[in-house]
Amino acid sequence: MAGAYGNVGAVFYLFVLTFVTSKQFFFIISAGAFISFIFCLVFLKEPEGGYSEEYHLSSVDREIEKEMGGLGH
Repeated sequence: MAGAYGNVGAVFYLFVLTFVTSKQFFFIISAGAFISFIFCLVFLKEPEGGYSEEYHLSSVDREIEKEMGGLGH
């Protein structure tokens, strides 16, 4: 989590670490990660087909599709 916020996050988490035990510190980090996960789950929605017009199959993509039997995986 500290890396996601850069130096500000690192300083914040080190500041928190000075006031709590190691066990509490890791619970705080995990709570922050869980809150970030929930936030992303709720608010970050990828639009369906948002890039479908821009994507073009290359010859390599076509060869892979042939090898896979046309399943598209």
